[in-house]
Amino acid sequence: MVLELFHALNVNYVMHTNGKELIDGIKNIPANEIGLFITDLEMPVMGGREVMKFIRDNKSYDHIKIIVHTNMSNDSMKENLATAGADKIIGKVNMLKLGEAINELII
Repeated sequence: MVLELFHALNVNYVMHTNGKELIDGIKNIPANEIGLFITDLEMPVMGGREVMKFIRDNKSYDHIKIIVHTNMSNDSMKENLATAGADKIIGKVNMLKLGEAINELII
């Protein structure tokens, strides 16, 4: 569903299967070519919290917006994730809201 959304929005993207792949992969992309990160919290090898920490601790990427797309999106979790550096927290089943957030943050 997310891929269909990206195509419908006509955005360029790179998809990774886990957080470590994302961190390793972005080292090969100039930071000015990255408009947004979308991550889940629970991923194999390295989760979304670690990805957000890497992004927010790295001066090259710390200005780039982060959307956390997760099933774990209660009010307490949202506050915790916002403190950790997430710009938006969106439940996985809400594709419309994800599309609106992408438009708001990068388009």
